[in-house]
This record gives sequence, C-alpha cells and structure tokens, in this order.
Amino acid sequence: MANFESPIGSKKIPTAGGMRTFDVPDETGYHPQMQQAPAQYSQMPPIDENSIREFQARMNQQYMANQRVQEASEVERELQEARALKRNNKDRLNEGAKRRLEILLGMTQLVREVKIGDNVFVLKTLTSKQIRESLDEIAKVDGTIQAPYEIRRQFLARSLTHIAGVETDQFIGSNLIENKLLFIDELDDNLLSRLYAEYVILSDESKQKYSIKNPEEVKEVMEDLKK
Repeated sequence: MANFESPIGSKKIPTAGGMRTFDVPDETGYHPQMQQAPAQYSQMPPIDENSIREFQARMNQQYMANQRVQEASEVERELQEARALKRNNKDRLNEGAKRRLEILLGMTQLVREVKIGDNVFVLKTLTSKQIRESLDEIAKVDGTIQAPYEIRRQFLARSLTHIAGVETDQFIGSNLIENKLLFIDELDDNLLSRLYAEYVILSDESKQKYSIKNPEEVKEVMEDLKK
C-alpha cells in the first residue's frame, strides 16, 4: 500500500499487484538524424554520369540555338531596313550607290550548281565575315597535316547551301556551324575533294568578275568612294 504524507494530512492508497514496472531501453548516443534510412532509399541505383553529361549537352545546344535565332533576327531586321531604304530612294540612286547597296544586301554573291550522280549541290561565295571566321579556325592547325583538310572543311561548311534540292539547314536539321562541320566530316573524302575544287572555281570567277581590270575602272571606283 502506498503512503502519502503532508502538513495537512496523510493518505494511504491501496495498490493492486505492487508497483508498476517499466522497461526503458539504453539510448546512449542516440540522435534523431541517426535513424536508419528506409530500405527503398538505401537500395537506390548509382547516378548515371553519362545521362547527366548528355542532359548538359542538350541544354548547351538549346542555348546556342537560341543565340543563333536572336542573331539571325537582328540580321534580318537590318536587311529589311536596307531594302526599305533602297525602295524609297530607287529613283534617286546613282549606279555607285546601287552597287554599294547590292554589296550590303549580299546580292553580289555568286552561286554554282554541281551535279554529282543523281544529286545536285549548290555552292555560294563567302562573305568577308565567313572567310575571316574560317581563317581563324584554320590558323589553329596551321603548319600541321590537318591544315589542308581544315581549309576544305571550314569553307565547304559555309559555302554549301543546297543538297539534292533541299536547303542545307533543313537537310541536316540545324543552322549551327558546329553541326554543319560535323556533317562535312561524315561525307566521303572524294566527294569533298570534288566540291572543294568546284568552290575554288567559283571563288576565282568571283574574283575575276569584281576585280579592277583597267585604269578607267580604277577611276570609276575612286569616284564612287568619294560620293
């Protein structure tokens, strides 16, 4: 029987079966965060690093594609402004001004169709910017056995506009120069040699067409530059 005493009185309370006993486990060193992880987490497969790299590559390609779209939109805007200027001043433009506008609009670029087997390839002359970009890449392998191949690779990737009647961008599914270079790498070496030979012919034709051939043309060009 349990006995409780205090200054105001005492009380005896009967108990049945004696004092209740409780078992308390030893939890020395216990910490809430040290609980064992559920079995489904402890058995998770390892991270696939290849999948991560592929995902990052896709994100980088998407970013580059967006950048190219923005650049193309800016170029198109500039061309539209130049065309509008040409239309508005059509009756007042002299031949020298017309020639400068044609150069600005890319109308002086020459093209060459090359039929090989049942397929027709179309090449165009390059702009100054495209040639400069090509030379920057070629300079990285200058003096090595890769240089002649890199010259052909860089120029054809930018010059080839159509394949079998389809625009190159649509044919390979991309307008990125990196993807065009990869496409060129996969073509037959003899085919590339033929296409590059045709490009050289086209380039020579362009130089012959726009080169100054006599003193009269030199004078004409100087007069145009003064206007």
